Amino acid sequence: MVQDKFIFINWKKLDKNYQYNFSNKFEEVFIKTNGNNKINALHFKLPNPKGVILFCHGNKGNLTRWGNRVSYLLEYNYEVLDFH
Repeated sequence: MVQDKFIFINWKKLDKNYQYNFSNKFEEVFIKTNGNNKINALHFKLPNPKGVILFCHGNKGNLTRWGNRVSYLLEYNYEVLDFH
């Protein structure tokens, strides 16, 4: 559909077996929805965090570069759950 080109700008679907490579410790998770879909997310973990920040980066791109972009939040001792 034409509107998808406006909504999902420069979006590239990743292969199911894609291996993320970030310097910070993380776990890849798949959140199941009521509609039997899956939302791909990365959970950047810390030993004793102050809390967890839920980070939705919007509609441009995919999770491949967002691990590096949210790393500053880890420096403030917050875990990050980043989804797309």
